[in-house]
Order: sequence, then C-alpha cells, then structure tokens
Amino acid sequence: IAAYFLLVNIVIVISMGALIRFVYMSERKSRSYRRHSTDSNNSRSKTTLVTTQGLWFIMAYMVVVFPSLFALVMTPTPGYILFMACLHPLQGLLNAFVYFRPKYESERRRTVSSTIPVERRPTRMSSVLRVLNIPL
Repeated sequence: IAAYFLLVNIVIVISMGALIRFVYMSERKSRSYRRHSTDSNNSRSKTTLVTTQGLWFIMAYMVVVFPSLFALVMTPTPGYILFMACLHPLQGLLNAFVYFRPKYESERRRTVSSTIPVERRPTRMSSVLRVLNIPL
C-alpha cells in the first residue's frame, strides 16, 4: 500500500510537470508573434500561473493524503480514524479554495486598484461572495 501512495504521488507530480512544460513550450513558440508587443516583460505569465496553481493543488492533495500514510506504519486509534474521517471530505473544500483563488485575487486587485475611496471599497468577504456568484 505504501508503494501505491508513492506511485500516485509520483504520477501527480509528473503530470503537473508535463502540464507546466506544455504551457512553457506553447509560450515559447508564441514568443515570436509577441516580439513587437508592449507585453514583452510578461512573456511567461501563463507558465507562472499554471505552476502556482499546480503547486496549490498538489499541496491541497498532500494535506489530505500525507496523514493517511501514518496509518500504514502505526495502528490507528479511534481518534485518528475520526480525524481522518473529517479530513478526507475536506479534499473537495481545499480544491474549491484552490480553484477560486485566482478569481478572488483578480477581484481583489480590481477593487483595490479602482478609484473608489478606501473607506468605501468592498470588503474581502464581499469579494468572496462576488467570486462565488452569491448575491449580496
């Protein structure tokens, strides 16, 4: 079973590496088309975004899976089983946080950089509700 966990983690990291490499190569190929654009300083922006998002997804996965490895080397106590029963469903919540993080960051950047006075700017919670499409 430990070999299974190791294999799954290796596959996840290799897959994320392949995705990052694909985005990097795509940006590299399209660089010649953007050579004359004013956006030359931001030539690896998609690669950076994909790398950051991929690392967040891997960390969210590891938060849930890593404690499971302790059950392989020790006899799980009832408290540990309860802890794992609460932790595993949180995988979906953590994935949702990672998924909505870029939208939240762009929403915060948009509201902070706007011309609205500081005392009237939307709060962080209102930005979260706006990203989740929940009416205020």
